[in-house]
Amino acid sequence: MAMQEDNARASDALPGQMPVSKDNPCPFLRALVANGFIEGGNVPLSTMGRTIEAASGERGLAKRIVGVKTFGVALIANGLSPSRLWRTLRHGVEPDHLRNGPLDKLGGGSRILDVDAHVHEDQLERLAKFASDWPSPDGGFELGLNAA
Repeated sequence: MAMQEDNARASDALPGQMPVSKDNPCPFLRALVANGFIEGGNVPLSTMGRTIEAASGERGLAKRIVGVKTFGVALIANGLSPSRLWRTLRHGVEPDHLRNGPLDKLGGGSRILDVDAHVHEDQLERLAKFASDWPSPDGGFELGLNAA
């Protein structure tokens, strides 16, 4: 592993967690790497599928369908060229090299997190304008959103 990548990984590791590359933009995959469920290097597609199946909470056929869908998404995550697809089939998906890949939203979506995982407080305030009070499980109320 290059020294630059070592520095990028070590800088964002929390105590008790594994370091995660800044080139892994997916919050879910970052959590899997940080907690040691998968590695950041090459993860065989079958391992990725089984890990996501286990995290899904599904059972039986529904669980297996999650694994099959994960296989398809993981296959294209690092690139769509024939050589890239072949490499992923043989060696696995590389969570540390997803940045700027075909599935990288570049911080898009909610606009709360940017591509460098910085929180934009103004976007949190904007989101709060759409929220309303909902009963909190521990009593009282909290801000929340619904489909409307």
